[in-house]
Amino acid sequence: HTPARDVPAGEREFLFRSGTAVLPHTRPIKMMVRVYPCSSREFMSHHGEEGARCYLELARRGIEIQKRLARLVLPDVSAQLREHGSLYVGYAEDEVELRAEYDVLRGRLGCSEIEWWGRERVQAMHGVGSGLVCGVFFPGDAVIDSETYARCLAEWTSREHSDQVRVFQHVPDVVSMREVSPQDAGGGGQR
Repeated sequence: HTPARDVPAGEREFLFRSGTAVLPHTRPIKMMVRVYPCSSREFMSHHGEEGARCYLELARRGIEIQKRLARLVLPDVSAQLREHGSLYVGYAEDEVELRAEYDVLRGRLGCSEIEWWGRERVQAMHGVGSGLVCGVFFPGDAVIDSETYARCLAEWTSREHSDQVRVFQHVPDVVSMREVSPQDAGGGGQR
């Protein structure tokens, strides 16, 4: 990752934002994050430790592939792909739980590149007034202008592999929607 002091002044402001505010325009973005949307403990209760390890490794590889493809196809990579990582932060009451999550991710699940950020480092970024005191930093995470990425990837693939790709544009809109019960959808009554 790049420390804030090493980022050019024009880009420094993006280190202090998250979500859709990280790109200098309002196009749709996609967060490219490695961790699952729950705690490791919860994820492992459903998928086991090996399942969690596999998920995290596949997510890491997927993000690297997406970034390599983005560098290949995007017209302005520096504006359309932001590789500043992601920071999961917490308040004082979250510190024990967030630290335990960090320990599981780094120790048992092999995320050796993640970093624990203590009070000083988190508050240097978010300010003392934020009340945030701890965080887990994932240096490989990024955000991408997903609309431009999808369009450029389709164009590049069509151009480079025209004998293998057919692009369908202007497909009809959905004309009707209805809810389907889990039984009718083949779910056997389970959600």
